[in-house]
Amino acid sequence: MIKRTFEFDSFGPWILEIKDKHKLPPLFAAYAELTASAHMLFKIPRGIERRKANPDMHLYDMVIGIFTGKILILQRCNDSVKERWIELNDIKYITVTETLLSGRLIFYTGDNDITIKYNTVSHEIITRFLTLLRRLQYRDNFELTLQEINFKTANIDILYYNLLREMKITEPESKFIAYQPNFVTPLKISLWKKLYSRISMIKCYASTVFLVNSTELIIIDRSTQVRKGKDSSYSYTFTYIPLMNITALTLEDIVASQQIKSLTIKLSGYILDFYLNSAEEGVTRLSQTISNIDNYFNSSNFVAANCASTN
Repeated sequence: MIKRTFEFDSFGPWILEIKDKHKLPPLFAAYAELTASAHMLFKIPRGIERRKANPDMHLYDMVIGIFTGKILILQRCNDSVKERWIELNDIKYITVTETLLSGRLIFYTGDNDITIKYNTVSHEIITRFLTLLRRLQYRDNFELTLQEINFKTANIDILYYNLLREMKITEPESKFIAYQPNFVTPLKISLWKKLYSRISMIKCYASTVFLVNSTELIIIDRSTQVRKGKDSSYSYTFTYIPLMNITALTLEDIVASQQIKSLTIKLSGYILDFYLNSAEEGVTRLSQTISNIDNYFNSSNFVAANCASTN
């Protein structure tokens, strides 16, 4: 007969916040004093089915805590624990991707990026964690004058409509500034591939939403930006980019005959590209937004604000 424990009874694919009756897993117990001052602390389960688990196993692979100015990641390595600290200022940008039940959170630090995998049943706790992290991370506020689109009247995918409706509640300061719908271009392939392929001979560029607030640029897209014909995408990705980390922001033609533009965002150690259709009204608005951001960064207002934030 299996010996029942509270930890075993609580175990499942979900992340559990460590507070009240939910304690540190036994393997991580030595870190109780270190983690006591965390603003938020949670444990991520092993990727095994509950029916294959038992109370004598290590049931959790990771414990994550957020403190003022830094994150603590405790990673199980067999029967030991590896400790790693990440300074919030070292995070260049963050992505969160969810595909059905699979979630992936990545911190891009410029050196040994951190990937945290989770079950999307824990979407709510990951969202709370990121909201807190972003609030603690950003110190610089930029006074940008940008025109906001009313997402309720915009012709956007239902996925984005629901995500924006949720964001309007949790972070109303983020402005919806541009939308790129899906668009397609012909694929240049040989005749025999056309004869033997069952897919439509087109490239599909995924739809993208752009938001901005006083501290960051937020991009939501379908994860697979370019796909073939009838391939379906069940993923979406949030990309959070601190404005203070952007070193260059450009919008340039890449295929002039097909009106395709590339939005290139340069950060320290990273280059991000997003594909856009220059015929869309949203791209014109985005281009104006980029110009406004670039002008602000090069203005005396930005220099004064940035100097004040470092004093």
